[in-house]
Parts: sequence; structure tokens; C-alpha cells
Amino acid sequence: MSANLLPALLFLLVPLLPVALVPLLHRSPRALAAAPWIPPTALLLLPFHGTVVEYPWLLLGTRVGIDNAGFALVLLAVIVWTAAGWYARRSLPANGQPRFFIFWLAAWCGNLCVFITQDAASFYAAYAMMTFAAWGLVVHRREAADYRAGRIYLVMALIGEALILAGLFLVAAQIGNATLGPRGHDLAAIDHAGLVAALFAAGFGVKMAVIGLHLWLPATYERAPTAATAVLAGVMLKAGLAGWLRFLPLGSDGFAILGGVLVAAGLVMGFYAAVVGICQARPKLVIAYSSPSQMLFVTVPIGLALLYPGAAGPLALLAVGFAVHHGLAKAALFLGIDLAHDRPLLGRALLWIPALSLAGLPLTSGALAKISFKAHLPATASWLDPLLLASSVATTLLVLRFLSLVPWHGTTRRGTPAAHWLLLLVASLGLPWLLYGLNEPFALLRPFFPGYLAETLGPIVLGIGLALLARRYPVVRLLPAIPPGDLLALVYRLQRPRLPTMPPAPALPVGAGWIATTERHLDLLTAALALWLGMLLVLFLL
Repeated sequence: MSANLLPALLFLLVPLLPVALVPLLHRSPRALAAAPWIPPTALLLLPFHGTVVEYPWLLLGTRVGIDNAGFALVLLAVIVWTAAGWYARRSLPANGQPRFFIFWLAAWCGNLCVFITQDAASFYAAYAMMTFAAWGLVVHRREAADYRAGRIYLVMALIGEALILAGLFLVAAQIGNATLGPRGHDLAAIDHAGLVAALFAAGFGVKMAVIGLHLWLPATYERAPTAATAVLAGVMLKAGLAGWLRFLPLGSDGFAILGGVLVAAGLVMGFYAAVVGICQARPKLVIAYSSPSQMLFVTVPIGLALLYPGAAGPLALLAVGFAVHHGLAKAALFLGIDLAHDRPLLGRALLWIPALSLAGLPLTSGALAKISFKAHLPATASWLDPLLLASSVATTLLVLRFLSLVPWHGTTRRGTPAAHWLLLLVASLGLPWLLYGLNEPFALLRPFFPGYLAETLGPIVLGIGLALLARRYPVVRLLPAIPPGDLLALVYRLQRPRLPTMPPAPALPVGAGWIATTERHLDLLTAALALWLGMLLVLFLL
């Protein structure tokens, strides 16, 4: 077999494995047992780092390959999806597992392809597949609250898809199916490049839960099964980062305004989400809000890469490094909630490790990621230093609030799986150090410098001190009752008094109840589709 044939076969067959397994899930117990082991097959692609394979006959001409960012994100995806898949296989009811893993495998296929595709058409096909397959994971239990969360998720997803499609159409009208990656087309050189970049920034910003575009996240994370929440927060959220890296003109001049907007949006969301998360009363919701809060350290570097094109390369890699750290820590926290409930002593003890790593405890991967980011800040952006320190204090308060809500007493059950969680714990402690060391070996020494030790320990100590003061004085009683969904709940509350009083609905004939149910479920989707088509029409006219 020739050297070029092997990667060509692997890049084609590995993403097709989950598709081939889906028809067998309802009929074959062996296929169902094999489903959690599908993600590790992507490890076969990692030795071909730097290789690009083209399939001219697929879609509009497909290009796949693994660049530096793709290598780290694929590795993150394999670990989180595997651990969550093991947990789903052990924890979900047997009669619902075939349906769950159908959507699971479809979402995995799309998520993997997002990280390895290097042309616009294939990237969007994979991105859409991942996005809409995840809806099936959100509504898995098929309760009323699940369908409500699923509708919110779909509406926001359609808005994001409309913005991305509009940008893709503007690009395709000039250069066709754009080649992405280091040797791809220069999207900064096309007509209306500023508009195109803004569309991509907002479209992928929905997935990244940028301020105002995060409305789908709280209800989705709360209602989805724990295994699905782990991959939604740990990996699928990072598909938005992959979109920014592929489509934004990083390293090109002329996009300072967009860069400034992203920096401002990241900072605002970082503190806003932390405050709202602290005001929540359920641990899963508290840690859900830490995702948009922590995306400050992904959104701000991407914005700075547009503001300072000369530093775009290191800043982009720092965003990827933080995404890997965040994905592993968040997946460990979500899966650890159930572990703490079923094994209170072990679970609560081990939950402190990823929680404080998220806050940036010295010598953890969180401290390494934040120190590396600060070390690469442009000199003219030093004004961000106090804000980044303040965000670490806010994150400390957020994770302490989360840990205080995790119950001390649970129903200890023998056989509750812990291997999946230990895998994530070990990976979160070691993998970011390995990736940073491969890119910049000197970076591994920074967290041990006395100045950096004090800088990372200070916000933790201050956050713990504030938490102790809040415990000494009943500050918790003074927290505002911010409902899950924050801004979305406010919109509903403002609209409710304006609704006219409607006469009681006439009784439906026997057997026609499903008609009313279907109409009620389609109301919001119809509005979203109409908005989507209207936005496309306006952009076409532009």
C-alpha cells in the first residue's frame, strides 16, 4: 500500500464508521456495546499530522487533514467522547440506549469532521450535522422541559446557521468552495471581507455562547443527559472556535473593529456569566454558566489576533490550548456531579481538582493556560491584566458555589462507573502540559516562577476569602433570583403582560390532541425558519 493511499483510506473510513453502525443499534447488542468505542478510532488519524488528502468526487471537492489546532482538538474530542460514551452505556436505561446512540454517533461524526475538514462546503456539512444531531441528545428523555430546551437550542442554532450560510454564499460567489487552513484562500482579500468576517464571527459565536447569543446554553446543559452535557460543554462548544480559526482573517490587517468587538464581548460575558452562575441554586446550572464565563480566554485571544495581526499565530494556539484545558475540566465536572451523588466521599474529594484547575490553581493546567496567555499579551494590551485577574476571582467564587451545592450525602451504589471519570481527571492534569510543551517547551517552566506562583495563587486566596465572608454573613440570601436562561427569561417576562386574553380553546374531537401538540411545538420553529429565510434574503440583496 502506497504512502498516500493509507491516509486517504483512513480519513475516509474513520468518519464513516459511526454511520455504518447506526442501522445496527436497534438490532444488535454487540453494535450497541461497540458504540462508545468508536471515538478512539480517530487516534489512527493523528500520525498523519500535516498531511492533506483531497477527494475531488466528494461534495464540491473535499479536503481533509490535521493541522496543529486540529491535532489538539481531535485529541480532546477522543478523550471526552470516549469517557462520556462509557458513562452513557452504564448509566442510561437499556431501552433508551439505541435511540441515544443514534444521535450520539451522528453528532460524533459531525464533530470529528469539523476538526479535520479544510474546505468550506465540507466544513459546513459537518458543522450542521453535529449541530442538529445534538438536538436528539438534548430531548432524549422526551419530557416537556426537554422539548422546551430543544426548541430554544434549535432556534439559536438556526440563527447561527443562517449567519454562517450567508457568509459562505458571499464567499462562494467569488471564489467557490474556499480552501481553508494555512495554505487556503485569503478570505481577507475578497469583496465585502468585513461583512463576511462579521457574519462568521456572529454565526460561530452562537456555538461559543458569546454574550447575547448564549440563550440556548443554560436550559440545554441542564436538561440533556449528563453524558451529552459533557460532550456539549467539553467538545462541541469548541466547534465554534474551529470555525473562527478556519474562516476569520486572522493575521490580516483591516479588522481591528471586529477584533475590538470580540474582545469586549468576551470580557463582558466572562463577568456576566460568572455573576449569573453564582446566583443559581442547582449545581448543574452553576457549572453550565462557567462555560460562557471561561470562554473569555478563547474569545479575547481571537479578538486580539484581529487587533494585532503580527501576533495572530501564537494567540490562536493559546486559544486552542485553553480550549483543551477547559474541555477536559468541564467534562470532568459534569460527569463528577453524578459520581459525587453516588459515591459522596470519593466524588466530592476528586471534584476539587478540576474545579480549582478551572479557577487557575497554581501548578494545574488552568494556571498553565492562563499564565501562557498573559505571557503572550501584546505590550499595548497590558490593560487586560487586572481584568484577567478579576476574572480568576469570579471563577473561584463560581466553582466554590458549585462545590457547595454538590450534596455530601448520596445513595452509594456498587458498580457506579468511575473509570471514565478517572480517565478525564488524568487527562486534564497531564494533556495540556504535553501540548504546551510540544509547542513551546519553555512554557512549562513559567508556572514554577515565584512571580507567577503568586499571581495565580492570589485570585484563588481572594476568592476563598470572599466565599468565607459570604458564609459568615448570609450573603446568599441577598443574591437575586435570576432564572435559568437569564436574558431569555427576561424576554418572556416582558412579553407575558402584553399577551391579549384569549377565549378558551374549543374542545378538540377525540384523537385530535396530537394536532394541537404538533402546532404548539412548531410555533417557535416556524418563527425561526421565517427569520432564517428573511435574513438570507436581506443578505442576498446586499
